Amino acid sequence: CSFTVTVTGLPPVIVCPANIAVTATAGQCGTNVTFAATESTAIPASVITYTENGNTVSSGSFFTVGIHTITATATNAVGSSVCTFTITVTDTETPVIITPANIAVNNDAGVCGAQISITAPAATDNCGIASVIGVRTDGLLLTAAYPVGVTGILWTVTDVNGLTASHTQTVTVTDNEAPVVITNNITIQLDANGNASITTSQINNGSTDNCGIATISLDKTTFNCANVGINTVTLTVTDIHGNSASQTAVVTVVDNIAPTVITNNMTIQLDASGAAAITAAQINNNSTDNCSIATYSLDKTSFDCSNVGQNTVTLTVTDVNGNSASQTATVTVIDNLAPIVTVPAAQVFCANASGSTQYTIPAASATDNCSIATVTYAVTGATSRTGTGYDASGAFNIGTSTITWTVTDVNGNTSTGSTSVVVNPLPVATYVSSNADAFCNQTSLTASSSINPSLYSWSASNTPGTFSANPVLSLGLTNADGNYYLYTQSSVTGCVSASAAVYNFQKQTLSSSYTILAYKEVELGKYNKVLSGSVGIMTARGEAEFKSYSGVTGAGSFVKAPKIDKDGSGITLNSQIIGIAAVSLPTMQYNTASTNSLPSLTASQNNATLSGNYKNLTIKKGISVTVSGNTFGNIRLEEGASIRFTSTVLNIENFTADRGAKNNDYTYIRFAPNTSVRVGNKVSIGSQVLVNPESYQVSFYMADQRKDEEKFTVKGGDTRVIANVLMPNGKLRVTATDSDYDDDKHGDCDHKAHSSKDCKHKGHDHNDCNHSAHAASNCQDDVYMTGLFIAEEVESKGNKVIWNSYDCSAPAAPITSVNSNKGVTQSVSAEKVTTTSEEELKVTVMPNPSTTYFT
Repeated sequence: CSFTVTVTGLPPVIVCPANIAVTATAGQCGTNVTFAATESTAIPASVITYTENGNTVSSGSFFTVGIHTITATATNAVGSSVCTFTITVTDTETPVIITPANIAVNNDAGVCGAQISITAPAATDNCGIASVIGVRTDGLLLTAAYPVGVTGILWTVTDVNGLTASHTQTVTVTDNEAPVVITNNITIQLDANGNASITTSQINNGSTDNCGIATISLDKTTFNCANVGINTVTLTVTDIHGNSASQTAVVTVVDNIAPTVITNNMTIQLDASGAAAITAAQINNNSTDNCSIATYSLDKTSFDCSNVGQNTVTLTVTDVNGNSASQTATVTVIDNLAPIVTVPAAQVFCANASGSTQYTIPAASATDNCSIATVTYAVTGATSRTGTGYDASGAFNIGTSTITWTVTDVNGNTSTGSTSVVVNPLPVATYVSSNADAFCNQTSLTASSSINPSLYSWSASNTPGTFSANPVLSLGLTNADGNYYLYTQSSVTGCVSASAAVYNFQKQTLSSSYTILAYKEVELGKYNKVLSGSVGIMTARGEAEFKSYSGVTGAGSFVKAPKIDKDGSGITLNSQIIGIAAVSLPTMQYNTASTNSLPSLTASQNNATLSGNYKNLTIKKGISVTVSGNTFGNIRLEEGASIRFTSTVLNIENFTADRGAKNNDYTYIRFAPNTSVRVGNKVSIGSQVLVNPESYQVSFYMADQRKDEEKFTVKGGDTRVIANVLMPNGKLRVTATDSDYDDDKHGDCDHKAHSSKDCKHKGHDHNDCNHSAHAASNCQDDVYMTGLFIAEEVESKGNKVIWNSYDCSAPAAPITSVNSNKGVTQSVSAEKVTTTSEEELKVTVMPNPSTTYFT
């Protein structure tokens, strides 16, 4: 089958593009624009045309700056359709100005600006220039004068489309004209502080500038004392544009202000020379000046004693610029220096021996810086008196006095000075003589003084000799008879006694001058010697008899008897005095003890100590005992026995000491120091007996209340007795070994070694003779008697007996003799005989306490 389709046409429907806005092409006053309208599908097709103001345009055509209205028409067979749109072309390109050069010129002379000709700048534009206009920033016409500085000209170029461009051209006018500076010279005055200042207006004298002055300055505006005089300053003027110029001026600175003077009142002290000085600085009290002070001066600077009191001085102050001023001050001069008193050294006197109290004192003296008005003195202490002047000599009492001088100067100042005056008393010398009863071979005078400590001077003349601290004067046989004078001297003051204490020494009247004293008779046999001390007879009918080779030979010794009989040859007597030996004897001590009720004892134990008192005490052979008792009837020591008494007072009726033992041991009788042995009847001493070998002072008092005769007998050889014997009613007999021979032949011992059968000494025990060789001085047949021996009769016989005195003040050093068995030595000197003995140590231990050792 077939069918028919009939197609009918439609008119076009056109759609315009949106309005178009574009900018002009650079450098052109428009631009090419493309565009296209659209249409709906039309049947048939249509044709689209574009027109502007009836003029056909096409897409891509050049459109000028402005708004173009474009009509688009679509036409086909059916019909047409129209729409419109706009094309806007905008001119955005501004004009281009040919930049004019900036202008720079200097100001016209004397004018603060410049006259300048101005030309407008050229300009271009894509569309065209409408106008060129120039405007000054100061609002003046372009032809008006331009001021110093920068003036801008704003050039504005406008194109035909109203677009503009602008540029500022600068016109710079430079002011290089300096100011004209005119100055003044001025004078200024420093003020009270020494300062001054100026301003520019004082120096500026109408300075000018073409434009105007900005600043005016000075290089120095302040002045002080250092600127007094002419100073050059510089005034600098700067205009508003920085141009400057300078000109100097003279500023004369003057100071005509005087110092301000301030003073001190002051007090000054005169010195030791009476002078004083001050300085201006001491018076000045911080005076001031606006500048500074050059000098200070005083019208008076020195003062002396005449100026004491107030003085007016003037201080003148001158400043460095010659201005001066003055002010007064009061200077008070004082003198408070006391006088200087010089006093003599302390005076020490010994009292005048004449008793005068007048003493010369060295004068005092004084000095003062001015002068002395008065001098007085006062004596106080042991002496009281006053006076005037420097010399205080006069009366002074014993003791310490003080002189005080008071010195006052003319200004009332006072000083004192003191001197002590010591008048020491003179010592009074006294002495005490040794007891006339003393057993001593010297008289001892012990000095004393009324002032202690003192020194002592003993001399044989009535003038002081050498002083020493020893107060004791010992006088013996060697000293001359006569007066001995004692002076004392104070060890502290040196004062010497006015007169001496006198002692009259007559040795013939002193028992201490003698070794042997007898009432009736002294008989000294052959070879018997008194080697020290003298021999005296104490009754008118008494006699001293001397056999051949006997003698009294000690230094200073003498024999004093009513009758002196020398029977034989070789007799030596130092001095013979016919007369009675009138002496004071030692005080007698008596044995008054009773022994009837006492026990008896025989000591046979060696080294025993016996403490009791005994009627009969026997010490067996060779036994040694110590006895502390003090009362005994009869004491007997057998051969070689030894006894030691410890009591210093012994009462014994009879005392017998047998000979020493045949083994050559001695018999020893020992005492305590200073022992008194009171014997009622007799003492008998045999050979080889040592009595008091320690040489202590031991005295035998042979007496009792009965009127019988006491006896003291020494018989034998090698015997030594060191003791005093006082027996006024008895006989002291000393008989040496060979006494049985009437002729007492000294040659019986030749001192050579020999046998016992050849011994010439017959009739004696074997031990009585030492048969070994020995010196004559060591012959052990001798008997030594040392002490003071006083008896009714004294008989000394045999070969030989040696008598010596005993010195209490210096006990005789022991004399020793050599014994071959005993180690005992003995020697004889002309002055004294002493004995020391050595014994074997005997130790008995019973019962034996140990088989090993014992203490």
